[in-house]
Amino acid sequence: MRLLAFMRAMWIYAAWMPIARGEPQWTPADTAALKHFLQTPAGAKLARMLAAKSAACNANAVLRADRHEYAAGYAAGFRAFGGLIEAFAVDVSPKEDEAAQDGPMGEADLREHLSP
Repeated sequence: MRLLAFMRAMWIYAAWMPIARGEPQWTPADTAALKHFLQTPAGAKLARMLAAKSAACNANAVLRADRHEYAAGYAAGFRAFGGLIEAFAVDVSPKEDEAAQDGPMGEADLREHLSP
């Protein structure tokens, strides 16, 4: 009975959480704008600063004696954030000519290869 009450409370709480309502979609136009920004002097400086801060967090995590686990988790999160920014600048949409071709290990071959 307590489990059902807890699950009901979590369901109600989840409806009010912003992430439960959906997140904005990243579009190819957003990718192009971010890629263009990262090629400007300010964008390049931001990328260098993120890399330097990530290296500093890593060094702090290694040298920290008292709260090593916390510092390592913080450094891992900071590295993931920097990687996310870089990943958003990469265009991963398939090109039209690549999507039309079904090469030696194309989608049809992969389905056949992986089917039981």
